[in-house]
Amino acid sequence: MISINANKKCRYCGKAYQKDTEHVFPYGLGGEDIRMNCVCENCNNKFSGLERELYQKSPLAFTRSIEGITGYESRKGRPSPFKAPLLLIFDEVEKIAYEVGQYRGLKLSLRPQIISIADSFYIEGDSEDDLKELKEKFNLWKTQSLKMTFSFYRGNKNSIKYVEFAKDNNYSFSRVIEGKVKIEKTDIIVSFFSKTHKLYAFLSPRVYIDDEKQLRVRARTLDEAIIFMQTLLVLTSRPLILKSFKEGLPGDSVIYVGQSFDHVKLDRAVLKIALNCLMHYFPTTQQTSLIDDYISFVNTGKPAIQLSFYPRNVIMDSKPDMHNIFFSQQIGGLGINVSLFNGQMAFRFHIPDLKILKVNEYNRLLIDYKNRKNIFQNQIQFFQSFDAKTLA
Repeated sequence: MISINANKKCRYCGKAYQKDTEHVFPYGLGGEDIRMNCVCENCNNKFSGLERELYQKSPLAFTRSIEGITGYESRKGRPSPFKAPLLLIFDEVEKIAYEVGQYRGLKLSLRPQIISIADSFYIEGDSEDDLKELKEKFNLWKTQSLKMTFSFYRGNKNSIKYVEFAKDNNYSFSRVIEGKVKIEKTDIIVSFFSKTHKLYAFLSPRVYIDDEKQLRVRARTLDEAIIFMQTLLVLTSRPLILKSFKEGLPGDSVIYVGQSFDHVKLDRAVLKIALNCLMHYFPTTQQTSLIDDYISFVNTGKPAIQLSFYPRNVIMDSKPDMHNIFFSQQIGGLGINVSLFNGQMAFRFHIPDLKILKVNEYNRLLIDYKNRKNIFQNQIQFFQSFDAKTLA
């Protein structure tokens, strides 16, 4: 029986609150819709960025997409997108790299994009609705922003560098601007292409919509991005009909994936999941000072907490289509294993002096990510979950 804290105070920030918001296990990884009773809404919002680092940016994102796990705001037509910062399909015949999306399994979609090919402009996409959305966002940018952000200062997300086009006949720009400015959804963000990438010579500038519905430009250099957008602005200052270079995804093609994620944020996300489950299923741990350093690491990344990877364990990962959290009581403290997608990515850490079970006793929390159901097992239930032949 899970007890409810009458005087709700967030364990992560210490402030009183009223509304339970944080999921015990991330809904974006297929957890049940169970809410924590010791996490406030502000912390919930802050931690959403950590969770995205884990299940949208890390290698786990590909598995999540294949399994078809969606969050609350899944796209109806393309659920569970694989949100890699770079996902291209290369037409080997025409030598053109297009922006694509990947969703539910290995299905690909051609992102809505306007791309420069041999000094001409073409519009590509999977559907008329996608192309309409691209046109609307581009026109909104022209009328409300004309700002193109290309650099973010680490440690201050509001400190940026950008260029702003003038509303004159040539859509000229005068300078690079630096400042603490909020990035609006109507703005454009520039993503630069690495010189070391195999497709660098074939990458032509393009403006496209990413999975977050953000308008982006991908180019090799800032000058290339500016010239591309300036030319497109002048061309679209009068009625312009753009055509597709080639209908649909290229048949003879290679897919290129690039990933970038913060290892510390990933560890913080995994630790937050483990702590949430610990505090929910063992409520007496909510107030112990033994987890203070772990709470601090989730909040700030300090002091450093070491999480170690381990290979799939056939005993702990004995149930298919499951994540699991394994709590094992040791003489010197509590061991916690976090196994995602049946051990495809598994972590372990230790909390010294913490005692919640008898020594050598263990419990397992199973998360049925396909049916969104949590199953908590004590030691007896854990043994009963095995087939008799397997135990023999």
